[in-house]
Amino acid sequence: MPRLTGALMRLKQSADAAKSPTLVTVLSEPEAKYARTVDVLDALAAAEITNVTFTVAEEEE
Repeated sequence: MPRLTGALMRLKQSADAAKSPTLVTVLSEPEAKYARTVDVLDALAAAEITNVTFTVAEEEE
């Protein structure tokens, strides 16, 4: 997850420079492993992004 963490840190730095809030929405697949979601949350925490929302992708029929 180092690439994700780096990208999130750059996003946060850009938002801070623009004096704009950083909001991230995590779109999770229903069959995604819980551990992978925790990895994403850890990357967000490392980037000091605290405004996070969750949504789950709809299952295709």
